[in-house]
Amino acid sequence: MKNDSEFPFSMPKGFLDMEILMLLKKPMCGYDIMKYIQEHFGCWKPSPGSVYPMLKRMEHDGLITKKQEGRKKIYLITERGDLQIQRFSKIREDIREKFMSMIRLLGDHHAGSDMMKNFVEARKLMHEIRNDPRKRGKLNKIIIDHINLLRKLAEE
Repeated sequence: MKNDSEFPFSMPKGFLDMEILMLLKKPMCGYDIMKYIQEHFGCWKPSPGSVYPMLKRMEHDGLITKKQEGRKKIYLITERGDLQIQRFSKIREDIREKFMSMIRLLGDHHAGSDMMKNFVEARKLMHEIRNDPRKRGKLNKIIIDHINLLRKLAEE
């Protein structure tokens, strides 16, 4: 790990593809895509080595197109890319439903509901904190500490 503000793991496969497709509902250049992701995901900065080959592949697959504006290449989503987002949204909803079912299995409905409320509140707070560079490193340390605690609990 280079510094405290970086994730100690990589993004899940396909995650960046979908984020970029959703971003390209508004035309953007590659630099602006990387800048937006860094600003909104806080402690993760995609590299040009991950973004530009992905844009090239997505263009080859017909999910996006590009146009030249001066020295910049502006990327736009295609109709096929929109369909991919719709499929992804359906999959994401299915995963959310399965996650809720799993939460309910952890205890009675009330306990599962409380757990989900706590999870949502924690996610909201992390989203607010991650945009503050002074707090980002501390947030990452808290996340890592809690992941380790959860691993120990899972091993019991």
